[in-house]
Amino acid sequence: MTSIEDEKAFLNVVEVSNVIQDAIDILENNCRTITVYNEGKALILRTDKVYYVESVDKKSYVYTKADCFETKLRLYEIEETYDSSFLGVPKQ
Repeated sequence: MTSIEDEKAFLNVVEVSNVIQDAIDILENNCRTITVYNEGKALILRTDKVYYVESVDKKSYVYTKADCFETKLRLYEIEETYDSSFLGVPKQ
């Protein structure tokens, strides 16, 4: 039986760029991620950087301290996928 301690990942890179370092941090810290979009470009965002998520006009937006991104996930999909990472608060 394989344990988590036995699992390893090796990266062969020319240079450790910010993107590669982010991937290393995610793997080492077991951090969850969510795919978001900025100007049509897909980005991987760590869920611990998310302040809140909201839905406006049938589109979902993910907010960080400094930025707002769109996601293709619906709010219910985010709640199901990231169950303990996000808390759903109904509108009043």
